[in-house]
Amino acid sequence: MKIKNCLWNSLILTAMLAGGCQTATEAKPEKAGCACACQCAEQLKIDMDDFGIAVRPAVPDLGRKCELAVRITNADPGLPATVMAEIDGKELETVNLKPGKNLAVFSFQPETTGWKTAKAKVRQGQNQAEASFRFPVTSRRLHFPWFGWNDNDGKVEKCRFPTMMLARNPQEIAYWKHRGVMAGRWKDGRHRGKTVEACAAYWPQKTEGFDAIMIDEIGGYDSEYVKNTPRVQGLAKYCKEKTDNLFVALWVPGVLPESLAAITKSIYRKKGVDLLMLETYINYLNPELKSYYPSELLRLRIDVARKQDVLTHSIITIGIHGMAAVRPLSHEELEDQVRLIKRLAPEMPGLCIYASTKKMTRRDLVFLADRLCGKYYVSPVLTLLAETVQISDPAPVRGSKVRIRGTVTNVGGMDSGAVVVRFYDGNPANGGRLIGEKRIEKVNSLRDGKDFPKGAAAEIDWTAGPQGSHEIFMEILPENPDDTLLDHLASRPVMVR
Repeated sequence: MKIKNCLWNSLILTAMLAGGCQTATEAKPEKAGCACACQCAEQLKIDMDDFGIAVRPAVPDLGRKCELAVRITNADPGLPATVMAEIDGKELETVNLKPGKNLAVFSFQPETTGWKTAKAKVRQGQNQAEASFRFPVTSRRLHFPWFGWNDNDGKVEKCRFPTMMLARNPQEIAYWKHRGVMAGRWKDGRHRGKTVEACAAYWPQKTEGFDAIMIDEIGGYDSEYVKNTPRVQGLAKYCKEKTDNLFVALWVPGVLPESLAAITKSIYRKKGVDLLMLETYINYLNPELKSYYPSELLRLRIDVARKQDVLTHSIITIGIHGMAAVRPLSHEELEDQVRLIKRLAPEMPGLCIYASTKKMTRRDLVFLADRLCGKYYVSPVLTLLAETVQISDPAPVRGSKVRIRGTVTNVGGMDSGAVVVRFYDGNPANGGRLIGEKRIEKVNSLRDGKDFPKGAAAEIDWTAGPQGSHEIFMEILPENPDDTLLDHLASRPVMVR
């Protein structure tokens, strides 16, 4: 798929696959002729192919306490090492490693959104190595859980934006933890415990070393029936009384029952399930005629979550694995679906991907899904809504002054760059007349999921034209090529008398 944003492509090439860049050099020896120093210098490195620099969490958000982990490779086990790090030129506290230690951890707290550059340098004896890593900082916490594992050429390991991943063994747990990705313990949502107490005890069982439990799956058509099952009552009891730090994520098949929404966190409810992952597999599971109206399946799930005030704790699970031979999925179709989700539910804090397993043959879709998480949730996402195009007099007299006002909204994860706003009398695609343009310095992004921002407004005066119907158009053009455009054009009818 051709992505138009050129800077976004360069960031992906820089940050997603390689994770950064590195150099290894020999410091000037105190005494000339040190052959061993030269030999060690060739080996000492910060291996960016194995995330030698990692940020924890993997997608940091404003004000959150974070870690920068630097792991050195091929160090001399008999010598101490000094590790220095900086983020966008701001130096962090130096870490001195004892002989045999290879991991330095720095603390930081991001203050602004955007792509940041972390640089690390390690010195050991007369040898040194350097590396850099670009990472995003968002204005609110985002979630990109994946169902599946690294069974097919380790493709998921190459993804840049996962925040939660199923893990099966200590090695996988350790790998994801190093990268700042929550290691999830799979739990059977069809658990048949006979009592509420037994079910409450089941959810946190055998979770040592894990960061999250990922429950697969609880659902049903009858909300009262679901509410009265021991597993749901047990889940509610566990969430209400829990003393551990496990993140609780729940896959929900079908339309969200109100009984499950009632035990989920919201902007008003502080205890409950942390994240609902609403399964919507329109790419390969289309009962009846719903395959012709994919937006309706999404609307049903989103509307219930919004009605129950849990939309900021809910995300859509989109399918990239399924009946490929029956209904192959194109890159354009998948991106359009993500755009639709973003348009219908900009408050949703992320996207869940199903799935990456041995049976998954479309490696390209794995990487595409990861890039779309970055493009439509991590990056600035600018959009226009017709409701925000306002006119001081919708039925002005010819020749009178009319004030036109429009609001640019950013529903992405970072504050945007400057935006040019153009106003037209008529559709610019069909020769509409340019009224004028304004420049907005930046548009703030969503903050912590509760605040749908008012956006940034632009205003201009228009002298009402000839009598008859007019359509006033507003168009936005971001100056930063990395800013994503969702809907760039909106209009409002005017009747000139």
